[in-house]
Amino acid sequence: IQEASMEFQEQLAWLGGVIDAEGTISISKIEPRYYQFGVSIGNTDKRLTDHVQGLLQKLGAENNVFGVR
Repeated sequence: IQEASMEFQEQLAWLGGVIDAEGTISISKIEPRYYQFGVSIGNTDKRLTDHVQGLLQKLGAENNVFGVR
């Protein structure tokens, strides 16, 4: 990420704003020594969730995007 283009850095900043406004960050203890980290974003605009998914894929993050009603 250190050599990421300015455009990509701006997209990461945008993603941070989306998570702050529309998202939830959680950490759950699964076993005594293991924790699970999760980020959830809910929105009715599928374009937004598709864009978030694309950014996460560029970062190599595993993700699940559930359909919009």
